[in-house]
Amino acid sequence: MKKRILALLFLILALTLCACSNNEISTDTSSSTDTASDTEIIEEIKSLVELTVDKNESFVGKISFNIKADGVFGEYSLEFADKNGEALPHYSKISNGSLTKEKSTIEIEGLVLPSACEKLALSINEEKYSLEIPNEYLVGVDTYRFGALSDVHYNKGNYFNLALDFLDKAGIDFVGVCGDLSSSGELESLQKFNEAIKERKYKVYTVSGNHDTPALDNGSWKENINTSIINDNEVVEIAENGIDFVYKPKAMGGAFVFLSQTRWSYPSIVDPSEYTLLDKEQLDWLRAILEKNKEEPVFLFFHTLLADTNGLSAEAVGNLKNPGGYEYPLDYTYGAADEVEFRALMNEYKNVVFFSGHSHWMFEMEAFNKNANFSNFGGEYCHMVHIPSVCEPRWIDISDEERTSKTGEASEGWIVDVSSEAIIFTPVDFIKEIYYTEYMEIIPLQ
Repeated sequence: MKKRILALLFLILALTLCACSNNEISTDTSSSTDTASDTEIIEEIKSLVELTVDKNESFVGKISFNIKADGVFGEYSLEFADKNGEALPHYSKISNGSLTKEKSTIEIEGLVLPSACEKLALSINEEKYSLEIPNEYLVGVDTYRFGALSDVHYNKGNYFNLALDFLDKAGIDFVGVCGDLSSSGELESLQKFNEAIKERKYKVYTVSGNHDTPALDNGSWKENINTSIINDNEVVEIAENGIDFVYKPKAMGGAFVFLSQTRWSYPSIVDPSEYTLLDKEQLDWLRAILEKNKEEPVFLFFHTLLADTNGLSAEAVGNLKNPGGYEYPLDYTYGAADEVEFRALMNEYKNVVFFSGHSHWMFEMEAFNKNANFSNFGGEYCHMVHIPSVCEPRWIDISDEERTSKTGEASEGWIVDVSSEAIIFTPVDFIKEIYYTEYMEIIPLQ
């Protein structure tokens, strides 16, 4: 009898253990199935966010594309990203807004890509997406990088030093300046300029602007500015006047040409034989230099901007007229003998990138003139680039009757990346430490 009872107890215990074991397996299986299901759902959501490049409108360094985000709604933000999908520092957002059932596609036309960009970072609500850019559109980081600045005006503040401090961290190889270091050529401003550049890891060269011409006249410019060009083995040409020169860094193909404005003269009516801003000898020298370097990029630094193809100042690269009627004619004296000759050179040598300053207009003033920052006027001229002021960027509203100085609020210039495939121009505010994505420009070299 006892044996039967013990056998029965063993049987009950065995059945109980078996049941417990089956319950544990069932629970684990259920958990595994749920996890797999969640993963599939996440991957399905991600697959609904897709970047498609328009191959007909894209090339190395510049793409047009759309991002389709069916079924994913909410506030979005789109930014440049590195190879790990992390947003690049300093760049303003490419685009932001709302995705809805009615508007589920982000469309971007003609986006210029920074050399460090490999992906796009998209954020929709709390969800983040890393979108691959096809390799054939990427420029790559192996570039020669230089800064382009203008209108330093030490008489109004120390913002040039601030700009150079920012460029120190940006990996700059060189800085070119379009003049106006001073108010009227005062020696103190020239000395401050030299003090600012002496400890930098890169070279800084400049031309004279109209405000600097008194220093040319009394000899203090030549005694104090660009004095190292005589012993610089990368300065390959120096004009007879001792102030115009060509710098050709060994680290890149291309030449930097520095042409100083020698007179401050902007008469409204001129004798067509009159030379107003440059000497005949300077233009003869410039023509010879451009002819010698016509097979490679030439970066020409000269202070004053040209009027447009019809002689209109308001349509010039570097100028504008707001709808309220404000106009500030600052272009090279149209029709003067030197202006006509200079203009002809900019028409003939399309490999030139012509940097000018002078007007101080901020990048956002492109709203009143599509040519204000950058243009080649449909291929009629070389590419012309306006550099806003480091010290006193100027701004005007749609109906204002006077311009406004933004000294202390903004400080603007360009960072330029040169590769064998493209030249990329990135606008910078050195006070706000922002790269303005919307005003980036590119010149393809292939």
